[in-house]
Amino acid sequence: MEKLPLKIRVDIRDLYAPSTSSVNKGLTSLSDILGKKIVPEVEWPALWTESKDDFLDKEGFVSSVISVIVAWCDRLSVRLTNDNEGEWTDDFLERLSQSSSETQLHVQPNIDKVDRPATRWADKCAKLILYLPKGKQLSGTHLFRALDEDLAKLGVEGSEPTANEAVEDDWAEVTRDRQVKAVSGKPKTLPSLDSLPHPRRILSGVASPFMIVDISSSQQITLQGSDQTALELLRDYLLKWEKKDVYNKLKAEMREDAFCFGMSNCLFIGPANSMRPFDLNPVLVLAFVEDILGYHRVEWQDRRLLFRM
Repeated sequence: MEKLPLKIRVDIRDLYAPSTSSVNKGLTSLSDILGKKIVPEVEWPALWTESKDDFLDKEGFVSSVISVIVAWCDRLSVRLTNDNEGEWTDDFLERLSQSSSETQLHVQPNIDKVDRPATRWADKCAKLILYLPKGKQLSGTHLFRALDEDLAKLGVEGSEPTANEAVEDDWAEVTRDRQVKAVSGKPKTLPSLDSLPHPRRILSGVASPFMIVDISSSQQITLQGSDQTALELLRDYLLKWEKKDVYNKLKAEMREDAFCFGMSNCLFIGPANSMRPFDLNPVLVLAFVEDILGYHRVEWQDRRLLFRM
């Protein structure tokens, strides 16, 4: 732990270690269902080494790891309490019986080039292993689907994968005396509140980023999008090439989202001086969105355009 930056150590102390933290609540709830204590062992130094390039300011690293563990507890709890998964549950509980009164959950980085977490059962040491991919983690529905699919495979007799093997994108079905169909599409059960990540991470994990461009006013253009960095690039581009004309000075600014602090997913473009209004031609903005950012228009209504990647 001494090798970790101070910010990471503080976040571990404040967000992960307390008994009232979301991860400890999730593990306690899961342990109550299993009748066996699940003890986490997180390899923080190794996880940080693999992911530090994606968290240059160190903000959000510990939270991202916690969110995956909490979601893992949530999805496993849902599966264990699902009457339709009785056969899977019996197999899983039989594996856990190999350990003592408590089972260890080892959380460590996955050295394979995958973009989703993977769950494994280690027979030799009778413990669960949760592999996390390098960099930023999945969030929202994508994370829940990945966990559901992986847990479905974990419960099949004789199907124990080797450690750190690449996780395939589609567990269509696994055959070993019987078939277990993977969970696909939207999770059947809604996730618990504590398992949900910060709104910024939900937006950053959107599979198909979207953007709404409002050109209903001739004197202002408003863009709202799931990718804040794309909006910031457009803002910087417009300000770089704007006219140096005091009478037609342009204002292009990011505005903070009303849902939570620290999110700015709205770009406002208009005259800098409201007393000297002038008309704006939206053509350059629309061309930038399509040709530079790579979005495609999917809907147009009342001069409001919806784009998706």
